[in-house]
Amino acid sequence: MSVYLIAESKIIDPKAMEHYRKHSIPSALKYGGRYLVAGSLPFVMEGEKKDRGMVVIEFPSKEKVLEWHHSPEYAEALKFKDQAMVRNLYVLEGVKAPE
Repeated sequence: MSVYLIAESKIIDPKAMEHYRKHSIPSALKYGGRYLVAGSLPFVMEGEKKDRGMVVIEFPSKEKVLEWHHSPEYAEALKFKDQAMVRNLYVLEGVKAPE
């Protein structure tokens, strides 16, 4: 079953963010990730507005998202993460569509 990686982040260093993206995007694709949302600021219908962009990546399974997150390819991106952004990272399991 698909899982969805959701990143809620605020960029603090655009140059470091470029380096992070250079490594993170190809690494996610290599492990079966499919970008559904990339860097959009949410339109808040209810609740508190935050100045954080959102990224949503679909992975084929929880195992694949964990494999990606612990991969040597993504480790290269993580070298820039703390300088580049402040982030919350979530993984949500998908559901079967009702029949």
